Amino acid sequence: MDDIAPPNAPSILMKTYKPPRAENTLVIPVDHSGDGLDVCVFLADKSGVEFKLEGGKMATAQEMHELVVELLELPPMARDLFALWVVSPLLEIQLKPHHVPFRVVQQWPDLLLKYSSASNKEISLDEPVLLFRRNVFFPKNKEMREVRAEECLRLLYAEAKYNVLEGRYPCSAQDCEALAGLQAVAENGTYDSNRHKPSFFK
Repeated sequence: MDDIAPPNAPSILMKTYKPPRAENTLVIPVDHSGDGLDVCVFLADKSGVEFKLEGGKMATAQEMHELVVELLELPPMARDLFALWVVSPLLEIQLKPHHVPFRVVQQWPDLLLKYSSASNKEISLDEPVLLFRRNVFFPKNKEMREVRAEECLRLLYAEAKYNVLEGRYPCSAQDCEALAGLQAVAENGTYDSNRHKPSFFK
């Protein structure tokens, strides 16, 4: 996938920014007119960061990644802890810093033919999105030892929750019960026998 790198790095100007909202459905528009590009980068909690890039069709993953880190006001460690991904139900690719997301989306059908077993119909209906999530190459022991920033932990937690619920992280029944208890406390507060009756959770 090294052929999707740009010949020259563009100058990026953030012109607009809309606060994250859960109902975002914007993907990278491959038929966008002009050189500017409206981009939405999704987070693990399904909210999104929206911005406009001048010269965006040539913007690299690193340049977009830097904008997301800046807009979310994340600490410097986030530059290594998280990465940009292009994700769909059929394929997930972590982008290298020099990759150009717009080009990756344009080449998505070819990538699906090469790296998935999807049918032609499935490929024609597939729509990738940009996702800001954990860098698979970030050392787990370093994450456990050094990541303390609340916003980073919140993003990691949302991603881990999704992976557990989707069966990506195999868990024993005992672990599932413990994690469900933690999630219940996070959502509903400390257990109160007078308030948290079986009907409360239905």
